[in-house]
Amino acid sequence: MDGSGNEFDVLPNPFTNTVKDRETITVRVARSEEQCCYSEITFDLIVKPLPNVSSIKDLYECENDTSGFATFNLTQIQSDLLATNIHIDFYYQNGQQISNTLLNSVVNTVVNEETITVRATNTLTNCYNETTFKIVVSTLPVANVVADITGCDDNNDGISAYFDTSNVATEVLNGQTGMTVSYFDTNGSQLPSPLPNPYTNTVANQESITVRVTNPVTNCYAETFLNLITSVKPLITQPVSLYACNNSNGFGSFNTETIENQLIGSQTGLLIFYSDEQGNELPSPLPSTYQNTTAWSQKIQVRVENELNSLCYSETSFDLIVNELPQIKLENNYFLCDLLPSLYIATDTNFDTWKWTFEEDSVISNSFEVNIEDAGKYTLQVTKITNGISCENSFSFKLVRSVLPKIEAVKIQDISDNNYIEIITSGDGDFEYAIDGLNFQDEPVFQNLLGGVYDVQVRDKKGCGVATKEIVLVDYPKFFTPNNDGFNDYWQIQGIEKFPNAIIYIYDRFGKLLKQLTHNDLGWDGTWNGQQLFASDYWFTVDLGNGRSFKGHFTLKR
Repeated sequence: MDGSGNEFDVLPNPFTNTVKDRETITVRVARSEEQCCYSEITFDLIVKPLPNVSSIKDLYECENDTSGFATFNLTQIQSDLLATNIHIDFYYQNGQQISNTLLNSVVNTVVNEETITVRATNTLTNCYNETTFKIVVSTLPVANVVADITGCDDNNDGISAYFDTSNVATEVLNGQTGMTVSYFDTNGSQLPSPLPNPYTNTVANQESITVRVTNPVTNCYAETFLNLITSVKPLITQPVSLYACNNSNGFGSFNTETIENQLIGSQTGLLIFYSDEQGNELPSPLPSTYQNTTAWSQKIQVRVENELNSLCYSETSFDLIVNELPQIKLENNYFLCDLLPSLYIATDTNFDTWKWTFEEDSVISNSFEVNIEDAGKYTLQVTKITNGISCENSFSFKLVRSVLPKIEAVKIQDISDNNYIEIITSGDGDFEYAIDGLNFQDEPVFQNLLGGVYDVQVRDKKGCGVATKEIVLVDYPKFFTPNNDGFNDYWQIQGIEKFPNAIIYIYDRFGKLLKQLTHNDLGWDGTWNGQQLFASDYWFTVDLGNGRSFKGHFTLKR
């Protein structure tokens, strides 16, 4: 009989008490044939409370690496569940018990997430209670490698104010979103985020900054290092100006082989850049033989960079200067009379060397002066040292040996509309010609001449003699005006005075002889028997007495 008065022939098994916590059960034992003859005894059913295992929150830990495993500390859960006579045990998802000595460093056995069972046992009653919770691995963010940054040290103290930190956050995140980036110095002190840009290091020569990427939801973070390396600013020397001789119009060829050594000496790890005055990039290194692109003078800009950091640079420049060639003042041609043995020539005494050659192969002098004898081509080659380089120039000239001029022949044309004299000479001198002894010209032909006697002359321009010959051009006036005004009052054959046997006959239109003239007559005055004749055309015949004769007509004008 239970405590509620219910009777059972046999107690149910299992039996559920109907009285809370403690229920008394009466047991009656009687003979089956004599029910009134029995004995009774009681016992209690006592309900012991189960250990309290209230709801346990899931645990989250950041993974140890990127494998999906983390280390969890279960000691706080154990502490929260412990009570008098209570023993706590933990079990992995596979049922394996977790050693109580390792509760502070439990590593999940299932990737990323595992269900853990916790059992609380009353050591007096052996009653136990169980519940579960999850240990969840939170994925770490990735702290990508950050490239070292080099800063330029411009005073050799190991400190640089030129570290460019503008790309650090971008590099460390490499596309991750929702993350925060923080920075810590070598002492663990937090630095501003983002880092100042440009950044000045506080540890000389090399400073290591910890860069932390944090997931603000899980507080998991990963770290990497940013190395700030101080680089010495290139120490450069301004190259000396380069000089070259003028090849043509102010352009020359410059030897640039020593430029790099002048700039940086034995320093390494440097990049050298060249540009012209307009900023146009030039080859680096410069060609060993470089031609300027600006006539006479050009400035070359130089930038020397530390190859680890282009912000660490020094600049300078040098000049390319073209030297004028030494100027030689000589004539293109020199003339020497055959009567003279040699010609003395002197040039500038300020040159450094002289070399006079004859016909390109025979050196005749190495002085500033020379005596030349033979006709032909001569060359003077001189050098002048200016700005430390020797520039060379040369000049060629000719010596002409002038022989005495000789008139070989004189061609003439007279009694025509274009009387002329052409003088034929021999010799290779530089000649000039005249027919009046005063007015000389370079050409040997004289045209549109009047009849008369001419003193033909040929002379050497350098004074090597004169050749002369008398030439007569016979001609006549086409009209005359016998009016006693002193002009054209007489008509006579021009040049007739050189023909003593000459006879001239003048006729009117009817063939009547009006006048006979000889070589020494003044001429006809336009009269016949003392009477002035009318203006008209008149005819004449001439016999020069040397086998030559001619005739023509002229006009008398009043």
